[in-house]
Amino acid sequence: MKTLQNRVHDAVTVKSCNSHFCRQVFKETLRLCPPVIGTARTTPEELCAGHRIPAGTMVLLPAFVMSRQEQFFKDPLTFDPERFQRNEDSPLYAYFPFSMGARSCIGQQFALIEARVVLVKLFQKLHLKWVPGQKLGMLDRLTVRPSSQCLHYITERVKSA
Repeated sequence: MKTLQNRVHDAVTVKSCNSHFCRQVFKETLRLCPPVIGTARTTPEELCAGHRIPAGTMVLLPAFVMSRQEQFFKDPLTFDPERFQRNEDSPLYAYFPFSMGARSCIGQQFALIEARVVLVKLFQKLHLKWVPGQKLGMLDRLTVRPSSQCLHYITERVKSA
């Protein structure tokens, strides 16, 4: 977070929210903390991909689990925004924080743009510091959210002369 704060701190306009690094940070955040735990689909016909799956079977696609598999992502529990710059960890169907295909989230692009704008504006005006000693867990209630409060020290940024 310190690197992102340093990169955003001197930004004058919201154009910085379109920066490649900012997009990478969001992709990596969504990989580790997808907005929903996963999705489900019903097979339209019988499938055979190592296992026979009859037509009409509901198949659960756990985005939260898929994004933590070493077979898809090198060092999967490490927060590494640059993994999306290297394109080494972009397996198809292993990264789907907004679902995919015909039933993907209609608000995906708006959410990504809005999040980047809010992040840039916050980092331009405020300095956030994580309160040490907290344990961050996740709670699945339709959307994924922290299981307890996320406490931060928040101070106003001092503008340089």
